[in-house]
Amino acid sequence: MRFSTRTSRTFLGLGLLAASAIGLGACGPDYALFKVHIQFQSKPQAAALTRTDLDKIAYCQISIDDDAGKAVLENYPLKASTTNGSLHGCESSLTPADIGYFSYSTSRTSGSLKFTATSFDLSDTPLERGSASGTVKAWPPEVPVEIVATPL
Repeated sequence: MRFSTRTSRTFLGLGLLAASAIGLGACGPDYALFKVHIQFQSKPQAAALTRTDLDKIAYCQISIDDDAGKAVLENYPLKASTTNGSLHGCESSLTPADIGYFSYSTSRTSGSLKFTATSFDLSDTPLERGSASGTVKAWPPEVPVEIVATPL
């Protein structure tokens, strides 16, 4: 009885290990994660916007285009949230100059993607816009992208 219990546990453990290896192999190398850092500035290479400039921002959006210019994601809202006591994202007068990070996962075959962040005032007039591109690499799976939006 002991032998069959030990043998059953061994096969169960090996089966779970094999299933885990197959699962990890199927998910890991086929996807890339874009980590898009978004900041709003008054002009290129200048200090961050003042508090009064940031008070004009009502909301922000991000759009993503592929190599051919086709929209992959259009006008996705960058909502405000608090992480470790710091505000990230856009929400009326609470918008910080450093919006934070936006993560986007895609297939490794997607090639290069263009990320565009735009802020708007209450009348839906664009205030600032910034774009940057990122290309999927073989390694590491995380692709950093920096956007510095400037006034329009």
